[in-house]
Amino acid sequence: MLQGNCFGWGIGTHLYHGGMVVLAPGTLVPAIAELITKYSTDYLYGIISADFHIGKGLKQHLKHCHHWDMSKKIIENAQTEKQKSFAYGYLSHLAADVVAHNFFVSSFINKKSVFGKKMNHIYWEIIADSIIPHNLWRHLQTVAYHHHSENDELMNRILEKNIYIYKLKRFIYKRHMELHNFRIWQQQVEKMKDKYEDESIKTIHYFQKLAYYCVLDVLNNQFESVVMKYDPMGPSPSLLKIISQKVSNEVSIPADLVNLEYLYGERT
Repeated sequence: MLQGNCFGWGIGTHLYHGGMVVLAPGTLVPAIAELITKYSTDYLYGIISADFHIGKGLKQHLKHCHHWDMSKKIIENAQTEKQKSFAYGYLSHLAADVVAHNFFVSSFINKKSVFGKKMNHIYWEIIADSIIPHNLWRHLQTVAYHHHSENDELMNRILEKNIYIYKLKRFIYKRHMELHNFRIWQQQVEKMKDKYEDESIKTIHYFQKLAYYCVLDVLNNQFESVVMKYDPMGPSPSLLKIISQKVSNEVSIPADLVNLEYLYGERT
């Protein structure tokens, strides 16, 4: 389970961020842009790989799949260009999760949904995925069918004792992507969209954009990025409980993250 919550961005939103990076490499420093553009499928595979893992609550931080130390270890152990692109995809996932788990969750935890309060986190995650542009969904099948032996070998070396569980989750996850008809699923979700408040959709778009800017800054500045100040896991369970008891859904975004909007917003 995640530290404060087990939800945030779904696979669609994570690939949306990755797709935007691949389609607009001019926002990145040249070396990273060239690497990700050349090995874009490996980069996208890295983005979804962070969710293959089990044991997200492990105390040993180096084995902790949603911890900055894990992404650093993957980057340091990447030996080929394909593996390096994969590693930057993994890092991008964590950068996007900073916004998902610290701000998106807090904003929507008390919002009403047709699923009821206990399941509203799943509802809003689905909503966030459903508003992703249709053309980006085809990346799911592309990533699933691609041969990823080099990247899997990298994770095999790093995970050590946890490798068997990782392999099982990876298999299930990839089979899910191969078999799922994302267009039909998206059409079904869109039928519910009439029930949403327009303001909620605007808020989701804002957080998706902010997460994208966090991804760009982490790729450009890596472990010197301001995003590194924030835990990709989000608030602790006790803090999340306090947040859930608040009447207001107002969430204050720190100034250093707001500044990313001014830094990258004009360039995208």
